[in-house]
Amino acid sequence: MTLSRQLAALALAPLQVEEAERLRALTLTNVAAGLGELGRVGPLIEQLPLDADRAPDAAFLHALRLHGRTQDDFHPAGRIHVGAVTLATALALADDAEAELLECLAAGYRVMCAVATAYSADAQRRGCRPTGVFGPIGAAASAARALGLDEDGTANAIGLAAARSGGTNQSWIAGTDEWMLELGAAARAGVEAAQFTRAGAAAAPDAFEGAAGWGRAYFADEGAEVLVRTLAEPRAYIAEVAVKPYPVSGIAQVPTELGSRGHADLDGERVGRVVVRLPDVEAAYPGSGNVGPFRSRSAALMSVAFCVACSLTDGNVRLARLEHPDEIADVTSLVRVEADSALAIGQAVLAIEVEGEQREYAGDDVTLLFPPWEAIAREGNGVATRSEADPGLVARAVEALGVEHPDARVLNTILGAVS
Repeated sequence: MTLSRQLAALALAPLQVEEAERLRALTLTNVAAGLGELGRVGPLIEQLPLDADRAPDAAFLHALRLHGRTQDDFHPAGRIHVGAVTLATALALADDAEAELLECLAAGYRVMCAVATAYSADAQRRGCRPTGVFGPIGAAASAARALGLDEDGTANAIGLAAARSGGTNQSWIAGTDEWMLELGAAARAGVEAAQFTRAGAAAAPDAFEGAAGWGRAYFADEGAEVLVRTLAEPRAYIAEVAVKPYPVSGIAQVPTELGSRGHADLDGERVGRVVVRLPDVEAAYPGSGNVGPFRSRSAALMSVAFCVACSLTDGNVRLARLEHPDEIADVTSLVRVEADSALAIGQAVLAIEVEGEQREYAGDDVTLLFPPWEAIAREGNGVATRSEADPGLVARAVEALGVEHPDARVLNTILGAVS
């Protein structure tokens, strides 16, 4: 069986109860992020020459809105923003997806996480943006499910989308805008791959493992052997996807939370030297070591030093602070980020010197980033507050996602209230 067919089978596997519950939680936070303040991304979206009545353009626009705060969900192992791409795809095809929203999302989440798990570390090493490289493939799986393609059609759409992979991480270092456009391009590519398949366009059956296929072209992996091995070991990929309490990089989530704890303990005391310890791979991710001055929000939100300085100062992170990050340059300059090989992915340690005393905070992503649906639904106002979103619209999203078969058209309407 070709790798495209294996990925198609993964996409079309029956939805499990635990997957559905996790997708409800992830989708609520993604919708809240899309409803929240977007800073300068909002005006840019309004100026783009795109037609929201065309599905490919709608997918592009939805992805930009969902990712505009960079508070949409992410897969730590794959370094990808899954929901912004797959939900954008499903919403763009809402009239086709209808009440099969969760099934469409599950297809995209599984496929996108699988290919990212196989190659994300290599993509990062080469300077590629993992979401840009793997997003079209996941989006194609979601779009194929929405359009009701069978396994052959889904495999073909996934194969076509593989030729649309792209994107780099340089924008996080330069502070430029590619980061948002890459997600829009990924969602668009997935929608078009499924539509082109339905129109009769044929993809190479061995699009991934062929002699000049995706695996060799992008990762010098003859026969896409790494993907072969990854697919041979099934995983609960959807359970591995994390929410983002703060509108900053996924890597900065735990350090930012530790900074908020430190802020709560301060009683007018002056902060001295601050050290953040991270796992090697997270400390090395492009942008994590940014120290300023910051050209833009995109450079600041990737900076672990800035994010910690922000939460130590305010106890939270709001876009207004991110849009003017150098206002707290004096605090950011106190923070040093260090790699610690003893830490696992998702762990962080924050050491703060306060008037000669050292306070240490340690945390991981288990409780912070993986709340169950019941807990996050009860906390609707908290989700709205952290996303700077309308509480009434977030409450409507909670209600829409709480039914047995959530309808993509309803969520489309809710997000359209701020379009």
